[in-house]
Amino acid sequence: MEYNLFSSASIPRRFVAYILDVVPLLLIVVLFSKKILHISVLDVSLMKSNPEQYYAIQQTVRFTVFGGWILVSFLLECSNWQGTWGKKIMGIKVVNGYGEPITMLQSLQRNGIKIVSMLLFGIGFFWIVFNRNRSGWYDIVAKTKVVREENR
Repeated sequence: MEYNLFSSASIPRRFVAYILDVVPLLLIVVLFSKKILHISVLDVSLMKSNPEQYYAIQQTVRFTVFGGWILVSFLLECSNWQGTWGKKIMGIKVVNGYGEPITMLQSLQRNGIKIVSMLLFGIGFFWIVFNRNRSGWYDIVAKTKVVREENR
């Protein structure tokens, strides 16, 4: 597999794509918890009166958003989109070593390793900075690469 034939997506472009993915999910979770569950993540009085419950709610929101991002990533990366809406907006996509769309198995591997990377303090994500191909652990394991779309 010749990854060097394809222009790697820049780190800032990948980071902005991630933010564009996560912010809508965060808003959905916060609004859902406020309107349906009647729990506010932004309730400062709860933080003062019951900090343990407040931090438990915050952790739940974090894990829900991360889990939602993993699910969306898994489904969209192996679709015709070849990435999430953030990647689409930023003009990048996920490909295999030949520049082709990834399989469902590769998407499963890629996103499963993202979970491992997060559990290990995000080291697998930061690996992008140190790897000459700008590949995270999940890209290395799944034999994928995030590249710029040709016409951008």
